[in-house]
Amino acid sequence: MNVELIRQNADGSADYMFNLSPESVAAFARLGIMTALQAAVDGAKRYEPDELDEPDHEEPPEPPMDANIKRLAIEAGFIAWDEEEWHPAGAVFDWAGADDESLIKFYHLVRKEAILFPHPQQTLRERSAE
Repeated sequence: MNVELIRQNADGSADYMFNLSPESVAAFARLGIMTALQAAVDGAKRYEPDELDEPDHEEPPEPPMDANIKRLAIEAGFIAWDEEEWHPAGAVFDWAGADDESLIKFYHLVRKEAILFPHPQQTLRERSAE
């Protein structure tokens, strides 16, 4: 491995270039894959039944479904249960009908609203009414 200083920046940081042999690139790729797999296994442990039975196990809190999130999801194309009598208890959306296109549109709508209105208590409709 060869490390070269490219430049020192005004903020005190520096930029370097790493020249790696093909064997080093392969080793770093294997390390990255193994690290990602280990993180996935560690993250999945919270779903193991044995861990759920432990007295100190706490489920992460579910984020609240507010009207603004619901509005954006419906605008993106997700199907809301609304007043259907037979919907699953506590369910807001029929996730079986979710598709990639709706998910991508939802992402962009949420991102747009977060950039335009960084204060979550003010929605797009409230801001446009001003």
